[in-house]
Amino acid sequence: LRAAPLPELLAEGGAQMELRIDWPVDAALSLLANFGAVQASHDGEIALSLNASATPAGVLQAIATSGATLHMARYGSHDLERLFMQLTHRPLRDE
Repeated sequence: LRAAPLPELLAEGGAQMELRIDWPVDAALSLLANFGAVQASHDGEIALSLNASATPAGVLQAIATSGATLHMARYGSHDLERLFMQLTHRPLRDE
């Protein structure tokens, strides 16, 4: 068993979006599931791992079309905290 180097682990997650949407969480999760793996955090942010065919522009267009209000959007690759959460299935800090 070989440990993967950090850059390889960070690249495995693909493109990520973090969103804060003023809309019922269940409805937001349902809408965003069309674009990839989605998870709501305890602080109201939604993490979305984009699938290969999804684009950030497509996600933002779907949110606008839904009538939801977008308060924040970040786009990029995994960071160490998100990687930790994905690998352990728990937040970095217990609250």
